Amino acid sequence: MLALASAGSEHDVCEQIKKIDDVVDAKICYGAWDIVITVETESFGKLDAVVTKIRKLPNIEQTTTLVAT
Repeated sequence: MLALASAGSEHDVCEQIKKIDDVVDAKICYGAWDIVITVETESFGKLDAVVTKIRKLPNIEQTTTLVAT
């Protein structure tokens, strides 16, 4: 998953994301996106719940989800 955060909030948002269940890793990156997030779940229903939690966090402006098997 990729996330775009409000300017200056990237590090705080990344730390909040790391606390969410099923988030395996979250790292700051530079370029079009601010945070790269690795999520591992057992189902698309659980993935949807994690994605929704991340999208509702303050200072998250945009996300995109990439699914790999």
